[in-house]
Amino acid sequence: LRLQKLVCELLENRNRMAMDSRTQYLGVFRQYLAAMTVALSMLTIGMSSAWPSPVLPKILNHTSPVTMDITEISWMVSLYFLGNTLSPVPVGCLMDKFGRKRIMYILNVLPFSAWVITYFTKSAWPLYLARFLNGLWAGTAYTICAIYIGEIAEPSIRGSLSNFNNLLKTAGGLGVFVVGPYISFESLAIFCGLVPAVFFFAALIIPESPYFLLMINKNKEAKEALKWLRGNKEDSVVELELTNIHKAVLAQTEIKGRFKDIFTDRANRKGFVIVMILSIVKNMSGF
Repeated sequence: LRLQKLVCELLENRNRMAMDSRTQYLGVFRQYLAAMTVALSMLTIGMSSAWPSPVLPKILNHTSPVTMDITEISWMVSLYFLGNTLSPVPVGCLMDKFGRKRIMYILNVLPFSAWVITYFTKSAWPLYLARFLNGLWAGTAYTICAIYIGEIAEPSIRGSLSNFNNLLKTAGGLGVFVVGPYISFESLAIFCGLVPAVFFFAALIIPESPYFLLMINKNKEAKEALKWLRGNKEDSVVELELTNIHKAVLAQTEIKGRFKDIFTDRANRKGFVIVMILSIVKNMSGF
C-alpha cells in the first residue's frame, strides 16, 4: 500500500509538472502572438518608409500613373515626416482613454486608406494625402506598440518581444527594396496594403492590455486578458500578478507629471537632453 501510494504521488507530480509546462509554453506562445500582431504596425512603417526608393525612378522615368517634378516629389516624401511629428501626442492621450489595442485597431484605417489612395492616384495631391496618412500611422505605432508589448509581456521574455519592433520594421523596408523595383506602381501599393488588411483580422484575436483595463477599473476584464496571455494559469498565480500590476497603476496615478517637470527637474532635464541629442544625431545622419 505504501508503494502504491508513492507511485500515485509520483504520477500526480509528473502530471502536474507536465500541465505547468504546457501552460507555460502556451502563455509564451500567446505573448509572442500578441507582440507579433501589434508589431505588424512596424512592418507597415518599414514599408512606407522604404516605398519612395523603388517608386521615384518610376515617377521620374514616366513609367508610373503619376507625373511629378522634383519639387512635388520633395513635398510628397516630406509629408510623411510631418504626419509622424503630429500624431504621437494626441495618440498618447487617446490610448490612455480608450485603450492601446482599440486605438491601434481604429487608426489602422490610416495606412489602409493610404495604400488604397496610392493605388488609384493619378496626380500628386492624392499622394500627398497618402504619405501624410502613413506618417500619422507611424507616429501612432511608435507611441503605442512598445507600450503594449511592455505591458503584456512577462519580464523574462519582454526584451525578446520588444525586438519585434525593429525586426519587422527592417523586414518591411527590405521587402519593399527587394520587390519594389520589379513590380508595377499599383502592384507595390497592393503589396504594402496587405499588411494593414491582415492586421484588421489578426488584432481580433489578442486582448487589450491588462494594465490599461486596471487603469479604468475593469478588473474582471483585466483578469481575463492576463489569464489568456499567461496560458490559463491558476487563478492564484494570475491574481498575484494582477495585484502587482494594480499597485503599479496606483503608483502611476498618484504621481501626476507636468510638462514643465521636464525642465525643472534635474534628472528629467538630463534625460531630455540625452534623448534629443540621440534623436538629432540619428535623423541628421540620414538613418
